[in-house]
Amino acid sequence: MKRMLIIALTTLALVLPLGSGTAEAAKPKKWKVTAEVSSSKIISGQTVYVTGKLPKAIGRKVILQKRYKKNSGKWKKVDVAFVGADAKFKLNDTPSTARKRFYRVVKKASDGFRAGASAPMKVKVEPWDGRVDVKLMWDSGADLDLILSGPDGVISQAQPGPTASGGTFNPESTPACGAPGAIEAISWPNHDAPANYYSVSVGMPTPVGCDGDTSPEWRLEVSVNGKVVKTANGSGPRDYVLEFGGSGW
Repeated sequence: MKRMLIIALTTLALVLPLGSGTAEAAKPKKWKVTAEVSSSKIISGQTVYVTGKLPKAIGRKVILQKRYKKNSGKWKKVDVAFVGADAKFKLNDTPSTARKRFYRVVKKASDGFRAGASAPMKVKVEPWDGRVDVKLMWDSGADLDLILSGPDGVISQAQPGPTASGGTFNPESTPACGAPGAIEAISWPNHDAPANYYSVSVGMPTPVGCDGDTSPEWRLEVSVNGKVVKTANGSGPRDYVLEFGGSGW
């Protein structure tokens, strides 16, 4: 009887797989990383931001990586950040070449978790083609001034240019007192605007002339590469209404 029991137990041990049960349950979990890009389509020289939240990793390092194909190629580190006290993180990259790429955020193994990575995020980078167009539009008899500060100086009605790079105040813009459909515009007619940082503001002459309206409503539009990338609505004079170019738009 004893001999039969020993044989039965030996057979059972051979049948049961090694490492089952408690060993499997003890395997540490992966870091679950979720992230998103600020835009899936940018212009070369513009900064793309990658943000996310990792509550159990406050104070820990996360890594931004990129590669040019979604499912093949080596991931390359492009930025490093630490998860803040609010459990959020923010990383960035400024591509200088026009080419599609994929980003992911990696959290290395720590605190009882295995390494984890976010899903790949596609970003299409278009080439800068030298077109920058800024328009200020309003519908009153007030006098407004469009002022642009760029890498080679200020452009306005008082300083119409062209600048060294060709930036010019549009000579067909509304002079002095406005009217319904009034417009002022600044552009680079030869499409040779430098890829750089710009700021735009709306001014009014002092003392206020024309119809005496001190807070006319207006709309600003900035186009880069022929596409509107920034808009603003306001009233009266405003300094540094918009900032764009580089990481600004």
